[in-house]
Parts: sequence; C-alpha cells; structure tokens
Amino acid sequence: MYIYEPERDLEHEEIKNQLKELKNTLPDINFLDSINYVFTPGKISGYDSMAFINSRKVLEAFTEYKIAVVSDKMPEKSISALQKIGYNIPQKKMCYNIWDNETISPEEILWDELRNGKAHIIKKKLENLLFPILSSIKNADEYQFAVYNPFIVQSTDDVIPPYIEYDEIFSLPSSGNGLLNIDKLVEKIAKMSSKRALAFSSKIKINNEYKQIPMIDFKSTELELWEIENIIKRLDIPRKSLVNSGNSFHHYNLNKLINLEEFYSYANRISEQPEIGKNWPWLSAHQGFSLLRISPSAKKPFFPTITDI
Repeated sequence: MYIYEPERDLEHEEIKNQLKELKNTLPDINFLDSINYVFTPGKISGYDSMAFINSRKVLEAFTEYKIAVVSDKMPEKSISALQKIGYNIPQKKMCYNIWDNETISPEEILWDELRNGKAHIIKKKLENLLFPILSSIKNADEYQFAVYNPFIVQSTDDVIPPYIEYDEIFSLPSSGNGLLNIDKLVEKIAKMSSKRALAFSSKIKINNEYKQIPMIDFKSTELELWEIENIIKRLDIPRKSLVNSGNSFHHYNLNKLINLEEFYSYANRISEQPEIGKNWPWLSAHQGFSLLRISPSAKKPFFPTITDI
C-alpha cells in the first residue's frame, strides 16, 4: 500500500547489507543505524555531521529502487561514488530552507521518479483498488474523478468549514463491463503535480442519469478495525469494500446506488457518528458529491487498498 512499493520486497538483512555498503562507499557521510521498515521501507538517511544540532540531511537512499535523493550540499565525489554502486541520482535536489519557505522533500522527488518511470506499478495498484469496486456497479456509462490538493489543510477532522481545493473534475467512460481504462488515470497522474492526489467521485452516470455511491471517510484518529466493524454494524452497511487509506479508512457502500436526495440523507446520517464526524459529510453535501483519494501524493505516501475485517 506504499507509494514506494517495490517490485520485490527486500529482506531486512539485504537492507542492512546496503547500509553497510553505503557506509563503506561514503566514509564522509554519517548514517543512522536505524532503518525505516514501515512508511518508506528500506529508506536510509545520511547526514553531513553527527552533531544533532548542526547536522544537515544530505542523502535519502531508497534502497528498493536504488534511487538516492541528495541535497545541494552533497559532495560531487560522493554522488559519483553512489552512481558507481548502482544508485540513480535524480537531478532535482531536496531542500529544507525554512527561512525562504522553500521545501522540496525527498518523498516529493521520489514520487516524481516513480510517476515518470514506474507506471506499471501505479497501474497495478489502481486496478487492485478500483476493479473490485467498479465490477459491482452495473450499467455504468461514466465515472468522475478529481485532481486535488490533499494537504490544503492538515486534516478536515477539526476544520470548520472543511474544504478541499480541487483543480479539476473530469469524467472517463466505462469500458462497457463496468470497468474503465486505467491507463488514462496513470497518464493523468504522470502529468499532475507531485503534491496533488487523484480522487474517485461518488457521482456516476448510469443509463444517462446520475447516481451516487454512498461513501465514508473515517476520521484520522487511529481507529482500530474492531471499532470500524462496530460502526458498520451500527449503520447496517456491508463490510465489503472497506479501504485502508494509510492514515485511516474509507468505505464504499455498493449494495445500492442512491439519488441526490438520498445522498443528502446519507450524509446527514453518517455525520452523527463520532468516528466520522460532521465535517467530511458536510463537505460532501456542500459539493453535491463525495471524494475519496485513490492515489498517493508527495505528502500522503499511501496507495489506498481494499482490506477485509
């Protein structure tokens, strides 16, 4: 479910060996002995000093892809040494200049590299998420999507009024069997800013009229699966199509598509659930449709994935 999901998972021992290789190759760079195995598996960070206060991060090595993102403080001889042991060095440099409010994160650069060079992985992830959902929808004519900024606010949980700034709403036709051409979404992602994400809209066209998929975006409050199951029972909705978004959970109720009046009633009903809150349903009702993220962005490094409870 990670933005950085490798084509082949590296074993912990392999990553430790790569850390050892980096230390031997770059004796002037200081590496932490800890390795990130969770959000960005196998990421190894390098600094220009071991003094915590004065140290600057000059390297993020993403070992699964042999991509090393460096800062402009990285010595040229170190860059050449990295290339000799098989690392690709993106031209764009990471930057943490808080005084000029200029930040280019390693994740942003990595996402650019993957969007431009690993389209097959993005396609596979979108298929795994969307095809089980779309195959449950009969006679669809077209689907709607949005390109939006998922970080215009830190969280929509506690912001009143909540809002999402989307750059574009666009439609794609169904391929006739309920599915669609995923390549079109991959092409759109490649052209988007790395700070933007792609969302699936609840509003779809069936037999030349618009219907809505009842959707839920749960609060980003570390809800456990048993808590989610309790809400699903309380709302009497199917357990199928629960999605792990990385930070929380999404839900698609595919048992019955609803009209706009029913959509407003559904938004009102789920807004009374403390695990969902009023803000996201209010936003959906205000827009006339719901949006759920289906792609990563530089600041939200997760592919949403269907999960079972």
